[in-house]
Amino acid sequence: MKFGSRFLLMTILISLTACGGVDNFAKFAIKRTAIVATKKAVVAAEESARHKLSVTPKCYIDESKNCSSAQLSNRTLSDLDLSNAIFDQADLSKADLSKSDLRGSSFVGTDLTEANLSGALTDGVDLEAANLSGATMPDGTIHD
Repeated sequence: MKFGSRFLLMTILISLTACGGVDNFAKFAIKRTAIVATKKAVVAAEESARHKLSVTPKCYIDESKNCSSAQLSNRTLSDLDLSNAIFDQADLSKADLSKSDLRGSSFVGTDLTEANLSGALTDGVDLEAANLSGATMPDGTIHD
């Protein structure tokens, strides 16, 4: 018998003894399997929620492209064409707008705290009174 096999056998025997026998060990193994399955389900649900957060906001799909006062914090809006949109007074804190086309958009009074704007196209963007504290700017620098 190899060392690894002996170690595994010893581990199983110790586990059986610690659990109080085969029945308790089986119950423990079933419970452990259920916990692992539950954790996998939670991870899958989180991934699904993340995916839902990365779609183009409904307010932008409308012909007016008016997302004023929209609650878009923590959203993934990267690599999207969001040009000529109105995001005035919106909450885009911690949003990921990296590599998005924001040209001609308005962000008057918008909360862009800790937002990621790296690589975004920003020609003609209106950022009057926008909060950019901690935001990653298009050139990769952090706004203070």
